[in-house]
Amino acid sequence: MKISWYKRQSRRKGQKNIFDIYLRFNTKPITTQRMHNTFLYKKPTSAEETRHNDNEKIRTNKYVADMNLDERQGILNIPDLKKQTDSVVQWGNNYIDVPLSEMKRDSKNAYIQGLKLFEQYFGKHKTFVTTKIEDIENWKKWLKNKAVTRYGHRYTTATLNTYMNRVKVIFEEANNRGVRMYKREIPFKKVKNLYFKEEKVIKEYINTDEFVRLDWRYCTNQETAKAFMFSILTGLRTSDIRSLTWKDVKKERDAKTDEYINYSYIKMVKGQEPIRVLYPDICMELMGKRGARDERIFKYSLNVTENEKLKMWLLNTFPNKRIGEKGGGLTFHSGRASYITNMLLLGVSPVKVQHYVGHKDLKTTLRYYRGSGETQWEDIQEYSNVLKTKRATMSV
Repeated sequence: MKISWYKRQSRRKGQKNIFDIYLRFNTKPITTQRMHNTFLYKKPTSAEETRHNDNEKIRTNKYVADMNLDERQGILNIPDLKKQTDSVVQWGNNYIDVPLSEMKRDSKNAYIQGLKLFEQYFGKHKTFVTTKIEDIENWKKWLKNKAVTRYGHRYTTATLNTYMNRVKVIFEEANNRGVRMYKREIPFKKVKNLYFKEEKVIKEYINTDEFVRLDWRYCTNQETAKAFMFSILTGLRTSDIRSLTWKDVKKERDAKTDEYINYSYIKMVKGQEPIRVLYPDICMELMGKRGARDERIFKYSLNVTENEKLKMWLLNTFPNKRIGEKGGGLTFHSGRASYITNMLLLGVSPVKVQHYVGHKDLKTTLRYYRGSGETQWEDIQEYSNVLKTKRATMSV
């Protein structure tokens, strides 16, 4: 056996009851390497600490056995293994430990959650060089069948694809920076059909007839309800609505109608260039009385309690609609999708809608469309009438 493990008293301050775990490479000369984030309690003082020791011994034995098998088959390069001391989780956390100005909040959260799911399945000490293709395939199966959110819900297919993509990016970046991989290949690139096929589910949205049934006064959290209705009217995300202050709201006279128009130039959280958002009277009614310049217009946050109140309000208003993320139900983000869908159903050019919501790519805008075939008959009739008119003109 060329690789084994042993325990050594931790030298770190305040850890007299901790054994660190080390790998021993029985080569010439013999070298050792500490396994990061892997330790044993010297004298367990509780059932939890005893269980920790048992689990760590099982994981470490399996880890070392797998490496010895790979070394015997000639596919593990021990010098490569010794070069990489950080685990995937450690390296990934260091990689994304940058200011939000350098990485968007939503993207950073996806990296964090992706690494948490990686750690949940593999543990903290899984390294790049010991992560095989079959490991990623097994992780993918686990994500689909067993991974759940902190609330006990299964992840949506799109969410799982995002998390896998972020971990894949970490592997690619580590490879670019000289970190050795198993067989010196990025395992994600060798997995067939890495991403899950997204189910074709027509998601819920609020159409124009349904919007008039919404009344924020019947919601137990009125600020969240008003913000949701505001999102349907403007297409703004909750992150942009939460950051909106009264100093952002401007007013100017329209040259054509000679009426005053309220508007804001908003640099969206997920966008680069500011977009101009108009506020007709129905929006101003939701915004309420003007406050101080730096005062937030909508004072809410989508924590668990407020989100549940929003769901209950929507369920009471639309008892026949799906509510919540599971199965494409209504969520706060459905407000943005409702705006885009309603605009397109009203005949507004997709390119204009793309400009209104600040998307770089038209494909992104069209992915938000949630209408089905409810206007198909009207569209076909109009198309047929155009052809009939042209035929009649030709026969004259």
